[in-house]
Formats: sequence, structure tokens, C-alpha cells
Amino acid sequence: EGLLLLGPFSDALGPFLKIAGRWLDVCPAVTRLAFGAVLVRPVADRQSGYSEISHLLPSVVVDPTNSSDFFYQINRPRMSTSGIALKLNRLTKWSVMQAGFIEIAVGSDMRATLASAPRQHACRLELDMSTAAEFLGEIPKDKTRSVFEELVRLGREIADHGDIP
Repeated sequence: EGLLLLGPFSDALGPFLKIAGRWLDVCPAVTRLAFGAVLVRPVADRQSGYSEISHLLPSVVVDPTNSSDFFYQINRPRMSTSGIALKLNRLTKWSVMQAGFIEIAVGSDMRATLASAPRQHACRLELDMSTAAEFLGEIPKDKTRSVFEELVRLGREIADHGDIP
């Protein structure tokens, strides 16, 4: 029952980074790298979700009481600090989601009965950190891991502090 979650972002990230690091050590030359995650934080209801998300989006005004169907997407690129002239995309998608389960049972008389579980709400953040498509060369092999780690750091920064330019 409820939302299926892997656990806190930092806990789930550790094992993934170990595997990704091993792959980066042996991967062929790459022209683009990306890191993505979907983060979900359960909240009591839509209104509390909107209140919480407005703290993470200081440049956006969200009316928690009189708003619905909120979705905000923005890319705030930064230049890489890896020593390569490489733009890094920091695409984020913010929303408050509602999830629920409906069970449909069809009896021998072919009548359907519906039963639904209570709905759950959560703040949702989709991270899409990537090197820019305009970069036409290969990322130097000795920089691949540091660029990937920079993408992960940028994602963590947004997850920890919200939407920051």
C-alpha cells in the first residue's frame, strides 16, 4: 500500500554511484553524459504539497489554497568546472502529485464493483542533469568521471536547496 519509494535520495544514490563509477572506468568514449532521478516526498494533502513546493521555488508564487494542477519546468544551465568548455543542463520539473489505487472486481453477474484506497499526495521533483547537445566533441576519457560526478552534485544541490540559478 502507498507510494513505492526506494528510500531517501542519499541512501539510494550510494549503490547507484558505485555501479555507475565502475561502468565509467571501462566505458567507450562518450559525447554526452546525463544523470536523472525522480524524487518524491509524501505530504498530507494538495495544499500542504503546494506550501512545501513554494519554499523550494522561491521565484514562483504558488497559491496553496486556490491553485490546482501545478507543473513547473525550467532549465538553468551552468558551465562545467571540470576544465572543459562544456555547458551542463540542469532541467528540473516540479509538481505536486496525487496517487491512489482503484480495485475493480467483476462478479459472476458481470457487475463491476469499485473499491478505492485513500489518495496520497507528494511533492515531485524530476532531475535531468546532462551535458549540452551542442557540444560536438568527445568528453576526454580522463574527465568522464569528473563530469558525471559534477552532474550528480548539481542534482543533489537542487534536491537539497530547491530551484537556484
